[in-house]
Amino acid sequence: ECLTAAPTGAHSKCMRESVMEQKVTWPEIRTMIERVTADAEANSLRMLRTFHVTVLKGSGHFLDKSRIRFSGEDGEVDLPFNGAVVATGSRANRLPMVPASLPGVYDSDTLSEIDYIPKKMVVQGGGIIGLEYANIFAKMGTKVVVVEFMDKVLQMLDVDLKDALLSELAANKVELMLKTSIKSISQGVGSTCGNPVLRVSLETGELDCDCFLSATGRQGHTANLGLEALGVKLGRGKMIQVDENQYTGVGNIYAVGDVAGGNLATVGTQQAVRAVRKMFGSGQYSLKDKEAKPYVVWTIPEVAWVGLNEQEASSRNLDFGAVRVEYQRAVRGIVSGEKGFLKMLFDRPNGRLLGVHICGAQAGELINFGADAVEAGTTIFEMLQFVFPAVTYHVLYNCAAAEAKLRIKGVQNLSAAASWARVKNAITKSLGASLTFEEAVEATFRDFAGAEGNLTATFGPERPGHDPRGGSAGPRLCGFYRLRAHLPQLGHGPCEGCLTAGREGETAKERRTPRACGRFSRRLLTGPYFDRKTRRAIPRTLCQGCFSSDRFSIPESCDGLTANGWEAQLICRKVPARHSAGFT
Repeated sequence: ECLTAAPTGAHSKCMRESVMEQKVTWPEIRTMIERVTADAEANSLRMLRTFHVTVLKGSGHFLDKSRIRFSGEDGEVDLPFNGAVVATGSRANRLPMVPASLPGVYDSDTLSEIDYIPKKMVVQGGGIIGLEYANIFAKMGTKVVVVEFMDKVLQMLDVDLKDALLSELAANKVELMLKTSIKSISQGVGSTCGNPVLRVSLETGELDCDCFLSATGRQGHTANLGLEALGVKLGRGKMIQVDENQYTGVGNIYAVGDVAGGNLATVGTQQAVRAVRKMFGSGQYSLKDKEAKPYVVWTIPEVAWVGLNEQEASSRNLDFGAVRVEYQRAVRGIVSGEKGFLKMLFDRPNGRLLGVHICGAQAGELINFGADAVEAGTTIFEMLQFVFPAVTYHVLYNCAAAEAKLRIKGVQNLSAAASWARVKNAITKSLGASLTFEEAVEATFRDFAGAEGNLTATFGPERPGHDPRGGSAGPRLCGFYRLRAHLPQLGHGPCEGCLTAGREGETAKERRTPRACGRFSRRLLTGPYFDRKTRRAIPRTLCQGCFSSDRFSIPESCDGLTANGWEAQLICRKVPARHSAGFT
């Protein structure tokens, strides 16, 4: 046919680019396809001529381990060889219920022959190929229905990539019918070659359409090559089984590309390099595959990934974190207005990158840096040191690494973490040399318990009547001492260790009096009081027998307080005038 290396892929990519450029008439789409195919063929022929490779057009099969019988325009000829590389590619799977000869019935190989834009299209298979074409035709105005016998689609993708593609399908009004099998396809009334009418019978009913696409995977193109007669083994999907050097184990025959499970043209190219070096080199050459292989799918939007996805990391019980940054975090995204995101998975113990998943424009180009980072075991800390070109989407790697660094430190909410950083900075500046920040936090976050005034930390289960929002169903004995309720980012929970209501055995009336506070000694309540308005830590020394929040009365033991002991204006605004004389 032509020497493009991937004619089927070229067709779908051309259709996608046509739609992206708002070319929705068939002559416009056909013009782009023909131009790209011609350019790709010319480029391939130019490379072959450069290296003096002879091209014979025809077909052939193996006679034995050293000869191929070739059939061309000038008849048959036997070609002896010292080494052979099978690179026949793959072809679409054709299931028994799909009559490929009916007008309007296509697969991923024959869809390049279509010369009209369907009104309604039924796609069999919810894999990458099926959804890629479903989105393309939906954007051209076709009503598309995807029929999948499984209960899920796109199971190989990360959950965020899958959600993005499914959202795009829904926006284009593509209908998904899961857990549904196709029984048969027949010609409808009035169907012609130029105007096909098809009836698709399902387990649950029937669908009428003018185009049917079977996208149920691909298999190796190994038929009529004579491989099995030589002892070459075929595996799943009729793919040729090979070793790490692409050797079939028979004679000097190698196999590369789709027919050997390469799946991608770039992978096939590397396989060919390995096979030829092994065939004509020292015989001891071995090229180890890189574990991190990037993958790109030209859907709308474009998606790419490398390494582990979130489901795989969870199934391996890894201690991992995930961060996601939108395209608008980069100046390039703000300027272009394009939507998309970059998601990174990282190992929490050491920050090593586990996987990268990208959805949006240029995802195929952006994933290459992620692939190198995953393969090299790069950490997010090392990634932060890399300077990317300005006004590119690559700076999203820096944004994701910076956020991942905060996640490793235990931050759950970035806004709360920023607020806490401001609080910490204010406390540190106001303390001076009197107390360290840790001492101030300890004094603030203690739960005071014990009749003798001994310090005990009770960050345990909630007590009866405790209000998790910071209040209490019982008497409010210490309403001024609840800084913990405002700092949930420390991980202690909202006011989990607030002041106890009183001694065991006391009556409710006794607990409502200042006497209930008598268990707090001078030692317990010595320390700074953080004023949220002025953002200062104010030294104070409270005597035994502090205030109850509901009465604000002062026990007799408070008579000796001086102005140096505290600032009553901040802590006890309702103190009677006779007790607050001399206070500021």
